[in-house]
Amino acid sequence: MAMQQRFQRSLTSIFILSLIAVISACGGGGGGGSKPPVVVPDTTPNAFSFTAVTNVAVSSEVTSTATTIAGIDAATAISITGGTLCYWHRSICQYGRHCD
Repeated sequence: MAMQQRFQRSLTSIFILSLIAVISACGGGGGGGSKPPVVVPDTTPNAFSFTAVTNVAVSSEVTSTATTIAGIDAATAISITGGTLCYWHRSICQYGRHCD
């Protein structure tokens, strides 16, 4: 009977060691929660342009066609070179010089 008891103890030991190995291979930390991805704001607009106007007197006021700036999902700074800005937002006209 001693041999049968040793065999059972050996099997029990192998089973316990195998179980420990499987649990540690899985990380053993539990929880399984992952952190949400970090979202980086996009403040670079999609490409846009205005049609050049020719044959106008120097210093004449020219109104460009309206354009919608798209491709951003966060507030961003803007700058205007060689002109003024007129924009509409929530039915309130904000302007550089005038907005018709």
